[in-house]
Amino acid sequence: MALAAIADADGVPVHALVIQSSETGPAAGMVETIEETLEESGPEGSEATVINVAVPQWSTQIQGQVQSALVREQDINAVLPIYDSMALYAAPGIRQAAGSREVPIYTFNGTPSILRMVQDGEVAVNVAENPDWVAYVNMDVAFRAILGEEPIPGESGPIRLIDESNVAETGNPPESGKGFGDEYAAAYLELWGLS
Repeated sequence: MALAAIADADGVPVHALVIQSSETGPAAGMVETIEETLEESGPEGSEATVINVAVPQWSTQIQGQVQSALVREQDINAVLPIYDSMALYAAPGIRQAAGSREVPIYTFNGTPSILRMVQDGEVAVNVAENPDWVAYVNMDVAFRAILGEEPIPGESGPIRLIDESNVAETGNPPESGKGFGDEYAAAYLELWGLS
């Protein structure tokens, strides 16, 4: 997400508004990675402003907090919700507070409704994952543990940057996991002698 924002900024410092939910397991690592990426790979002066909204409060607090941040900090030029469903509430906040300037949304997950927002131009980038493929990866890790084997270091499912150039590959309307190919299932079954 952060690298896409940097690339799209075309040499201008990225002043990102990062929306997190600190009570979720991945939040701290995701925010830290975004901050490090902006510092190490962004133009000089790139930085993150982080707001925190607990999951049960997304629908009631994200829009208002985004609006307040955009009014308070006029240099914010990208919004990075760490979970893409946050974009449902961030987008109206951007329209209300920064309708006259471009403040794209860069997010993560690949939720079909948010991929639709990419199709509609409300979200610039969704770094998507395929939940089905992730399930196969998780089973691979479990099978290796059952057999007393070491897991493959860094084993995870792939991610794919979805933007206006390739969002059509996710379907119309978008579907969960579509746009990643389908060879992995047969390869997994062959690997484990299940085919």
